[in-house]
Amino acid sequence: HPVPAFARRLVESGELGTAELSEMDTEVAAEVDRIREALRAQPPRPGAEMFSFVYREPTTALLEQQRSWEDSRA
Repeated sequence: HPVPAFARRLVESGELGTAELSEMDTEVAAEVDRIREALRAQPPRPGAEMFSFVYREPTTALLEQQRSWEDSRA
């Protein structure tokens, strides 16, 4: 895992103290929790949206999957 390895290297080199690293971990965990709760509070997204923004130009296979999904919902 690159992030823990990099953090360990920063601590070992003295660039970052363990207290600073712990504070960063706490801040990141709080931010993740805040974002998770905000997303949970939103209404569900439309299922068809899963086909949007996958590729700049949708592939034939993706369009076929979308049509199949839409047909199954009709």
